[in-house]
Amino acid sequence: PGLIAVALPLQDVCGVGSEISGSGVLTFTGGNLTAGASCTFAITLFIPGTAAVGEYPSTTSDLTSPDVHGRATADLVINAPLTTSSSFDVARAKPGDMVQWDIVLTNDHPAYTITDIDFSANLGEGIPGAQAMGLPMTDVCGAGSTLSGTDTITLNGGELAAGQSCTISIPMVVPDNIGVQPAVFSTSSIMATVQGFGIEGFATSASLEFDLIDWSVAFATAEVEAGEEATAMFSLANLSSSDTLTGVTFIADLDAVVPGATAVGLPTQLGCNTSGLATGTSSLQVSGLDMAPLTTCMFDIQIAIPSDAPLGMATLTTS
Repeated sequence: PGLIAVALPLQDVCGVGSEISGSGVLTFTGGNLTAGASCTFAITLFIPGTAAVGEYPSTTSDLTSPDVHGRATADLVINAPLTTSSSFDVARAKPGDMVQWDIVLTNDHPAYTITDIDFSANLGEGIPGAQAMGLPMTDVCGAGSTLSGTDTITLNGGELAAGQSCTISIPMVVPDNIGVQPAVFSTSSIMATVQGFGIEGFATSASLEFDLIDWSVAFATAEVEAGEEATAMFSLANLSSSDTLTGVTFIADLDAVVPGATAVGLPTQLGCNTSGLATGTSSLQVSGLDMAPLTTCMFDIQIAIPSDAPLGMATLTTS
């Protein structure tokens, strides 16, 4: 009820002089086709906001020319607009970090409540061994709804009034078997009910990238005199239990730390798993580090401080 066509009439839709017109009832007249020809034309329909979810068959009258050529039929399926989206609370994470997968469900229908909202999500498909923390939880998407599970998460009994949204938050700890590729977490299709009709919403996915290197730099002593050498101690750890990191590279502008500061004794092999080279003078360059899973590389770089260095605090920052 209330379904109407818009932007009519249209002329010459199936031969010169043909026309499709009307609003609630459509009339096609004057069609003409040469032997072997065909025509296709489209009609835009306006669906009222109060339309009930369901399948609506549509049938034309007989097509005549003046011979009778039968009728055309089609089904119009109306689904309530249950939309979904999801994201993580951080863009990147390390093994052992607590992250949160936020799933947003929205009822965009202007009139009807969506009930019996259900979905599941296998966290192990994102990262083998990933498990949710702090479940079960209740009333996460409407009164009486529940979110439960550890490796496979299930929402049952969600309910959203017209125009409402809910955010379902799934906390999890990042396991140590992550690799260099981002992990993609996905839900099943979203199943629900509107006005007694079952509907199916699209699944939603979110990706999470990882920082597999935990690294730091510190000076061996808090203070040095102008004209002395300072020792910069570097420490790098491959946090992945599965992937070898190759070609690890970074740069440090020593002249930006103290004007005239230079690295001493370079180039030199760093000896980290028989890899790694430190080169440069005013610009320190470390390249070619290969790090097996769960290994650590530590090395020191001597930095000559010029005798005319100004007093004060200096900060070493890498790329």
